[in-house]
Amino acid sequence: DIYDADDCDTIARVAGGHSSIDGKACIVRRKVGKGQVILLGTFPDYNALKTIFTAALNDAGVENGRAEGELMVIPRVGDTVSGLILVEYAGKPAAYTLDKPMKCAKTGAVAEGKIDIEPYGIVILQNI
Repeated sequence: DIYDADDCDTIARVAGGHSSIDGKACIVRRKVGKGQVILLGTFPDYNALKTIFTAALNDAGVENGRAEGELMVIPRVGDTVSGLILVEYAGKPAAYTLDKPMKCAKTGAVAEGKIDIEPYGIVILQNI
């Protein structure tokens, strides 16, 4: 997909191909409230996707230093609940080291220390 990016920041453009799409936006970012949405009109390769994730995490001020492997670390804060969502996105084992005990939202078990995450696994943790 390609986009007219008049009201968005263009992250990537089509390079080459037919003249009707050459130079058009294929990855755009738009601010929404306190956050942002990144719209991918392409299937980026692993390295490009990692670059996009890293830039988004840096923009959000999210620390990803305790992660091992290819892991998105997404802090969430609600009115009464806060925590982390951990997403392994490269199809390889990963791990994350907690600095305090947290509760698994799915099982209710308390997690401490290093958490192993399976390929393409998602772990949702709540602060306790």
